[in-house]
Order: sequence, then C-alpha cells, then structure tokens
Amino acid sequence: MTSLGAQPSATIPTPFYENRIAGRLDWTINSKHTAYLSVATQANNSLNDQSGGGFDLTEGNFTKNHLQVANLTLNSAFSSRLLNQFTVGWQYWNNLIDSKTRTPLITFPSAQFGTNTNVPQESIQRKWQFKDDLSKTVGKHTFSTGFDYIYTPFMGGFFEFNPTLEIDFIDNPSCILGVAPDTTTAGCGPTGNYPNGFATPGAVNSMSIAVGDPHFIIKDAKQLGLYFEPWASLGQGFRFRRWIRYRQQPDLPGTPGSCPFQSSGGVFGG
Repeated sequence: MTSLGAQPSATIPTPFYENRIAGRLDWTINSKHTAYLSVATQANNSLNDQSGGGFDLTEGNFTKNHLQVANLTLNSAFSSRLLNQFTVGWQYWNNLIDSKTRTPLITFPSAQFGTNTNVPQESIQRKWQFKDDLSKTVGKHTFSTGFDYIYTPFMGGFFEFNPTLEIDFIDNPSCILGVAPDTTTAGCGPTGNYPNGFATPGAVNSMSIAVGDPHFIIKDAKQLGLYFEPWASLGQGFRFRRWIRYRQQPDLPGTPGSCPFQSSGGVFGG
C-alpha cells in the first residue's frame, strides 16, 4: 500500500511536552486590606493523540494547548465582623489539533491511511471574571452574599470533519489483490470479485468530504450569578443554613436566558 501513500509503522510515537510558569505577588496595603496578584501560563504540546488502532504515520497529528490565567484579589477586613473579598480574573485558552498531511483518507476494514478525520479543529476562549463575596456576622449569626459576573469577549473555533475526501473500500487490500492471507479466500483477487484490483467497479463502498463553513463564533457573552446565604445558630452546636442563588446567561446558545431561583437549606451540627 506504500505505492498509494501509506506509511506503515510498528509503533506510533506519542511524545508529550509541557511547560508551565507561575508567579504570585502579595501586598499588605494596611492593617485592613491585603492583595495578591497571580499569573500562570501553561503550554501542552503533543503528537498523534488522535491516532488509533490500524492507523499509520500519515494519520498522525499535532496538538497545541495553551492556557494563560491571571487574577487580582483584594481581601478587606472592615471589622472583625465584616469581611469582603473581591477578585478580577482573566483567562485565555487556545486548543489546536491539526496535521501537516492533506491527502485523501483511504479506509479498509482493518486499516486506513491519509489525513485524520479529527483534524483540523480549534477552540479559543478569552474571558474576564469579576467576583465579590461579603460576609457579615451579627451576634451568633452569619450572613454571606455576593455576585459572580463573567464577560467573554470571544469564544469560538471550528471542526472540519472530514477535511479531505474519504474513500471506503469494502474489503481489505489482501482480498482485493488476492494475496496472503486471502490467496484462497472465495471472492478475493483478480479471479474473484476484483479483476481490476482497486479500480474494480464496486470495490468502493462510500465516499465523503466536509463542505460548508465549520467555524462557530460567540462574541460578548455575559453570565451573572447572585447568592445570599445566612447561617443561623440554633444552640447546642447546631446551625441552620439556607442559600438562595440566581444565575443568568442570556448570550450562550442552548441555555435559558435566565434560570429560576434556586434555594436549599438544612440543619448542621457537630
């Protein structure tokens, strides 16, 4: 099959490379306020993670997965009974799976070669997050409330399945050519169902190729979450907790514009 472009190999190399850098800066502003800034970047690169049994070297791929995260957090103790934490976060994520090969994909029942159907594909996301948590103690009771707002300026990607012509043969090459282990198999070879080898009419079962624009893009998506959570002391080591949450995400497809309020509670003791 090498004459058709196949590159058989006893093993498929699957190297994985990871680089990660992270840093944090802490700042004591005064007796009531502290802050910290953390930044992390990570790159995961690999080869042939889309390969499976029966694949050759032509169906390999490369994967590039990059993630960058940063957040600034301000902790405030306005008093011994009033605490607040405010966080601003940013995230960038890009995952690309592609191949340097662009040739037709030839498949047989037990083997195949050509461009992998899982390439190319890419996912990208840029996101901002603003989060605040406020806690107030009144007597033996504690009340917590806050919000979580996420703004996604860009989210999208593409998945081109399958990028090149796929040709599916009914039988294995050994049967089509009439060679071992199908030398004597009924219907195989030039004297059987394949007088013209691979060019025999009917040897191909199906053909397919992707058409259209595979990209999807969502811009300026917004999500908002609110919560209120009281803790009430019941004495004897028991406390009652009740929480109410509300979430809204009108710009994400496949999700309701606003979810109903959620509420739950219970008695806890120790």
